[in-house]
Amino acid sequence: MRLKPGKTGHTLFAVALLTCILLPLIQTIHPLVSNPPSNENRALAPPPSFEGKIRPKRIKREFDAYFADNFGLRPHLLWFLERINVTLFRYSRRVIFGNNDWLYLKGNPGAERDYRQRILFDLCVASTITEFELDRWASTLIRNRQALRKRGIAYYFVVVPNKHTIHRENLPGYLVCDNPATNLDRVLERVHREDPSLPIIDLRPALRHAKTTGNHLYYRTDTHWNPSGILVGYNALFDVLSRSHRLRYAAEPDRIERRRFRVPGGDLARLVGRGDKESESVLGLRLKKPLARQADSPLPRLRSDPAKDPRTWVVEGSDADRALIFHDSFFATSIRSLFSETFSETTYVWRNYTEIDMALVDRSAPDIVIHEFVERNLQGIFAQLRDE
Repeated sequence: MRLKPGKTGHTLFAVALLTCILLPLIQTIHPLVSNPPSNENRALAPPPSFEGKIRPKRIKREFDAYFADNFGLRPHLLWFLERINVTLFRYSRRVIFGNNDWLYLKGNPGAERDYRQRILFDLCVASTITEFELDRWASTLIRNRQALRKRGIAYYFVVVPNKHTIHRENLPGYLVCDNPATNLDRVLERVHREDPSLPIIDLRPALRHAKTTGNHLYYRTDTHWNPSGILVGYNALFDVLSRSHRLRYAAEPDRIERRRFRVPGGDLARLVGRGDKESESVLGLRLKKPLARQADSPLPRLRSDPAKDPRTWVVEGSDADRALIFHDSFFATSIRSLFSETFSETTYVWRNYTEIDMALVDRSAPDIVIHEFVERNLQGIFAQLRDE
């Protein structure tokens, strides 16, 4: 039987439509093609957990996040869409294209499902952190300090500012504005209102002052501070900590080698698929004849990624205090080489939690706990608690 021309077109259209519908399902169940390299700069959502108490809202939220991250052909579709947007329109849902080829983060990669443009709101509209989150920050930090104080351990909460907080000069014109109260300002105000003596080290003043010399303190194509910014941050932290603790200053000029070299495109360049096309010149930081050596960590493995296992460094013969540092990616940099020389023993735990794990503290037995957070993660981290 021969199909009429009109029916042929309809049949082909139906086949094409059915193929488009079924291909993602087939790829999900039985992958036919390999995925392109991921540029998401984050771990994809795992399957929902059915351990412990079953909470329908949590299960639904976890399943939605898992399916949104893992349905078939998703990486290919995202890659194709990103290439079109970046190439033709200089637009990305995750990255701001600034002046002089600077890139800025638009939204928190940990909030992939909604990307509420939190950084944009924090810049130019209004602080969007909720009263619930402010209360949780205050109560959690105070609880951390009280638990550590009972153990005779000092507690310091450290906030590393966002890149755009320090380097606003290359933001596009529509984002050049001053918001009188950022999320960080409101968190600090609430915590100080509840406990004025709680030690919080805000690195914004030190970095802003250092920027007046004309140095770049953050990478052009990355969210993180560069070696120059790291040195400023270290000095600011040492200045506060050394007032109450036995420390050894590690950044003596004759012990630091500063040499300029080129680095490939950073996490922001990778997010827009330009990691292999971008590079920049930075002034590196390296300690001459380091004294600290890596030792076996007293803490167990906590993450599936071996690169994020707890790491311990010791300085033989040092009478300085011992430190346990809970941190995010901003302390997984050359600042470790400096702090590892500052304390007699330094243990790093890459764990972006608000609540300090006292079991880890008891196993490490430090004199000081440093709890570091980057500014952009202050909002959203308590959101799932509100839904349960």
